[in-house]
Amino acid sequence: MKHRSNRSQFNRITGGQKGFTLIEMLVAALILSVALMSMIGVWTFSLSSTGATDDYQIAASLSHMAMEQAKRDGYYFAADKSSYFTGTTAEIDGSPTQLPDSRFRVDTTIYTGANPVRPDLELKAVVVTVTRLRDNKQLATCQTYLSAGGI
Repeated sequence: MKHRSNRSQFNRITGGQKGFTLIEMLVAALILSVALMSMIGVWTFSLSSTGATDDYQIAASLSHMAMEQAKRDGYYFAADKSSYFTGTTAEIDGSPTQLPDSRFRVDTTIYTGANPVRPDLELKAVVVTVTRLRDNKQLATCQTYLSAGGI
């Protein structure tokens, strides 16, 4: 009696054809699709993280820019104001009215009599807040003081 190997039995069952079975192809496709879906999930998360970080960085820059503007205006000319920005690098002054492509609102608020302990020092508090218009979320706040006698 001759002993046949497993390979010869497989060739006899498949008719001698070589290749992959339908089940093997479906399993390979399933594994590939799961791998691709996880990669797409990581990609979308990183994209949204980058966008949020960009918004916070723009908000910080806008708040510092508004604070410097209040310092330039000085104690006697600093005033409350709101400006709208699209968030592009070319903007120096924002629009006083909201435009369709505005992304941020910068509010500068001046409080007089900011020193209740020593009202004779003539201080004004300057508070700048930056709000993202899409979801009305406050992204940045900064504060400083102006004095009548300068720094």
